[in-house]
Amino acid sequence: MTDFTKREIKNKFMELLTEYNFDKITVKELVDACGISRNTFYYHYHDIFEVMEDICENEILKMNESHEHFNSLKDAFTSATAFAQKNKKAVLHLRQSSKTVYFENYLLRMFEKAITEYIRQQAEDLDVEEKDINMLVVFYKYGLVGILKEWFDSGMQGDESGLIDRMAYILEGNIRASLRKISATQQ
Repeated sequence: MTDFTKREIKNKFMELLTEYNFDKITVKELVDACGISRNTFYYHYHDIFEVMEDICENEILKMNESHEHFNSLKDAFTSATAFAQKNKKAVLHLRQSSKTVYFENYLLRMFEKAITEYIRQQAEDLDVEEKDINMLVVFYKYGLVGILKEWFDSGMQGDESGLIDRMAYILEGNIRASLRKISATQQ
């Protein structure tokens, strides 16, 4: 029953987030939407923010479980942005709230996982130190999240798959070229 209740709270929260800015959602509205008592809510979560964190953590776990190997940058980008693509209105309401920094941290973690996995695959046959892999991960995750933030701030205008295709097209080969350059200096 506990899993069912938590799942229902998260589902109703996402429904409310589709309609309202994060800052406007209250525990009262959420428990009314779920048909549960405040005590039941507080048994599972301390506050609304913790519900959002739980949803983000679950998305990161899903990505970790489902993608061990990315064949292209496009695969990595698509995986890291799947939640935003599926929940556009909710993401916009979260982005426009006072809690936007927490959503940005979630995006950074998603991109870090996806980009790290992709860079490690690209570096498998090269002599590259961990510090250099980490530097590339930091560079790409912040750059890609920055592009997404611009897209969010535009009201998510345009086709997200087109944006992902374009980013992948522009960057394809750059990571491998950087890794080869680093590897050549190691020898």
